Amino acid sequence: MRRSEFTAQTKRDAYKRADGCCQSCAVKLRDGESQYHHVIEARLGGTNSLANCLVLCPRCHKAVTKDTSIPRITRMKHMRDASINARGPKAKIPSRRKVRTISDKIGLPPRRNILTGERYS
Repeated sequence: MRRSEFTAQTKRDAYKRADGCCQSCAVKLRDGESQYHHVIEARLGGTNSLANCLVLCPRCHKAVTKDTSIPRITRMKHMRDASINARGPKAKIPSRRKVRTISDKIGLPPRRNILTGERYS
């Protein structure tokens, strides 16, 4: 999927609307420090419009992405997979050793024929 970016005009308008400050923590942004965030992620149908754009400082952008965007995208992927019955393989059940004799069951050494040394079944 191609990454969706805001146009230069949208970025200029969003920066002007935010008055050069982070819209989350209100810190004054220095030149080249502003980052633009989709309120509704492009992967989930969000547009590149001014109404869907937030101007954030790098610290706030990282926090919003980690706390909100990534869990939302992950939850939507799980919902989509569940709706089309495309979940991953189920966990494998570990194989169990089959108990053959009582001596195996209680932990005794295997019974052997005294003359031949063969193990009894």
